[in-house]
Amino acid sequence: MVDRTSNTTFYPSTDPGAIRFKTNASDGDTFVIPYGVPETVLGMNAEDNDDVIASAAISGGAIVLGLIDDAGAADTADTDINGTVLLKNQ
Repeated sequence: MVDRTSNTTFYPSTDPGAIRFKTNASDGDTFVIPYGVPETVLGMNAEDNDDVIASAAISGGAIVLGLIDDAGAADTADTDINGTVLLKNQ
């Protein structure tokens, strides 16, 4: 598990309830968004690897990435991942 916050690019949008991201990570890596409180992660895809299913969980304010290959095993190779984090309304 590696903290990928410093190499994650964030794309704020006109929607104040969402922030988009792009990172290069492997299974179990984490990152922290630059503002707001994450509620859920949507629209994730592995940009450069069609054989990876990307998912995410929120743990203590950090986004924890899950990458599984076609055989059902954790993918330990770094993959470019895009997604959207929805923020909690406060």
